[in-house]
Amino acid sequence: MAREARNCSRSEPDSFQKECNDRYILFVCERVMGQGRATEAMCEGWRAACRWRRAVEAVLSEAGLKFTEWLVLEATHRSIVQTKDAVSQNHVARALELDRMTLSAAMRRLERRGLVDRGPTFQCHAWRVFVTHKGVALLRDLQPRIEAVSHAHC
Repeated sequence: MAREARNCSRSEPDSFQKECNDRYILFVCERVMGQGRATEAMCEGWRAACRWRRAVEAVLSEAGLKFTEWLVLEATHRSIVQTKDAVSQNHVARALELDRMTLSAAMRRLERRGLVDRGPTFQCHAWRVFVTHKGVALLRDLQPRIEAVSHAHC
């Protein structure tokens, strides 16, 4: 029996928002995807991913980071470690499969906090980014806590 999706506003308390997210996921799974076993497994995976994200967001909020900002900071740092050089914003956007506007907004917020530094390339067509010492220290501080909530949700 399909449940109806409820219209949820962002101003609602977190517990209500969680309930709405879960109901929406169930609604999509039941109405759009059908009722097969593979679909049920996929929906459960989706719900698990949503629970994990909420747990990670709780850790990140203590550090004043949003989920997208953390993803961008982590991916930028990982790319720099791999290439041993600053990376372009476009490279990070492709690695995360984020649109350039979303990535650019996150990078601006990270730069304002002193977590990344960026400047134009020699051709001035793109931004090259590196993670500052402050950004690396924050990632190092967050890593064990994010791993702990990840293990609790897997």
